[in-house]
Amino acid sequence: MLLKKIIPTVVIVLGLASFTSSAVAAAIVYTDRGLFEGALQNVIIDDFSNDDYDFLNTDAVMKNLSAGSIGYESTFFGVPDWNIVQNSGPQVDTLCWGCNGSGMIILDDTTIGSADGVFGFGLDIIGNSTGTPYDAFVTYGDGSTENFDLGTGAKFFGLTSDLLIKTVHFGLVNGGITGSGSFTVDNVTIGNMRSTTVPEPAPLALLGLGLLGLGLARKRRN
Repeated sequence: MLLKKIIPTVVIVLGLASFTSSAVAAAIVYTDRGLFEGALQNVIIDDFSNDDYDFLNTDAVMKNLSAGSIGYESTFFGVPDWNIVQNSGPQVDTLCWGCNGSGMIILDDTTIGSADGVFGFGLDIIGNSTGTPYDAFVTYGDGSTENFDLGTGAKFFGLTSDLLIKTVHFGLVNGGITGSGSFTVDNVTIGNMRSTTVPEPAPLALLGLGLLGLGLARKRRN
């Protein structure tokens, strides 16, 4: 009778541990770079300062020269790829896609992430002065998507998610392409999750505690 009472309790505890470890947190949006980077470890920042960039770069050149092997793709302008790295003027060492078009940042093959993406992604939006609102259309590692309204003007945009962030398209809502706007970015940042949680008891350890309790109960009964 005692065995029948204890074993279901152990099974219930194990079930709760399994459920807790598989829970997924919602995406968190950051407007402050310091808070964003504080939530990450192994932070990589691509600031487009590599002297090997040309003014106009293909997608392949961008990935090869970027810090962390981050991918970039112009989506409104096709051939040639209009990944413009500005190497002079007030916006030196910044990126725009034609400087009046939409583009995508690809995070499924970086040096710190996985094929499903990265935990944290952020960048400085230098400006969008033409008044054309832009959206960040995010695709997560499980294939789900989400829109974030960026509006106009300069700002920091950062995002973390346990689902991992696979791609981010900057343009119209739902990934729509556009040849309008004046959208320029800098300091593209990726990072892993900073661990702040207390490790949960392993299932075998919980099972051992249950068996120990069973032994003590038998000894007390005898």
